[in-house]
Amino acid sequence: AMIRGTKSEEVIKVLEMIHFSKRKRVKEVTLDLSPTMMRIVRTAFPNATMTNDRFHVQKLFYEAIDELRITYRWMARDLENDEIQRCREQNMEYVPFRYANGDTRCFV
Repeated sequence: AMIRGTKSEEVIKVLEMIHFSKRKRVKEVTLDLSPTMMRIVRTAFPNATMTNDRFHVQKLFYEAIDELRITYRWMARDLENDEIQRCREQNMEYVPFRYANGDTRCFV
């Protein structure tokens, strides 16, 4: 069955219509990372283990990695700009740093 709404009090009220003996037999509930859903599960299914669904965990992980990627890209760009400026000031040709695979720091 589907319960409309996301207010924990309303959802809990509907779930409490299921006899407590049945609700306490629930062993695991998969949910998103919502504190509201966690409160519902803790209240309505006291013996259940809460498992965060894979999609939401992967999304958080991807967002964190993407933030790091962007930060490091800007750092590499700043470093390259500083090196270019230093070479100009010293009348030297700028030769970008290359990794063993041939990529530069600021590869696209």
